[in-house]
Amino acid sequence: MSDYSKTVNFATKDTLPTGNANKVVKGTEIDTEFNAIATAVATKADKTGGTFTGAVTFQNDVTLQDGKKAKFGTSGDLEIYHDGSNSYIKDTGTGILKYTSNLATSFGTILEIENTNSASTSGAFVRFNGAGTTADATIPSVGNLFDMLVVQSNQKVSATVGSTGSAYNAIRMYDNANTAGGSIMTGSGSPEGAVLATVGSLFMRTDGGTGTSLYVKESGTGNTGWVAK
Repeated sequence: MSDYSKTVNFATKDTLPTGNANKVVKGTEIDTEFNAIATAVATKADKTGGTFTGAVTFQNDVTLQDGKKAKFGTSGDLEIYHDGSNSYIKDTGTGILKYTSNLATSFGTILEIENTNSASTSGAFVRFNGAGTTADATIPSVGNLFDMLVVQSNQKVSATVGSTGSAYNAIRMYDNANTAGGSIMTGSGSPEGAVLATVGSLFMRTDGGTGTSLYVKESGTGNTGWVAK
């Protein structure tokens, strides 16, 4: 991107005495100026739109009005915008939305979700919505809704709802070969005969009492083999 800089000050020619060779306006001088102007115009973006082919650096804020989107990808697959009420990071194309970091950390934070409103003392900071419902814990058979890799133990923890064959809150553990293992679940009623799980799974009963609040899946591959502890 070039700025136009004037090469010849034509106004000073008016002050020169008659007969001074520099008083003459030369065609080459005019040509030089018009070439510089053409270069500057060709490398500037139009205010109503334009395509940047090189790196662009902004040294101040970039403000987009409500409903106006920052789009990324050839087809605008990723959108970031505010609609006047809520802010959105929206994946509208193929693939999934991924967050990656190469931060060297040991039991440290690489992703933080913070609600800075001090008046917010309850409610979900992260809420998973499924098609046709906004319920957090009653979305059946949708697979893994959230997963993270715990680097220290190489264990993958996936928050799942319904993938164990029931509509309970569940966290399913994976080994370092990405093989699904036991689950940690919570819900009302006894899991015996009702909750599918693998051996080693835990069920925390919300309406249980002494000796019936925690169940361990000790045998079987179906919904039986739960033992109250």
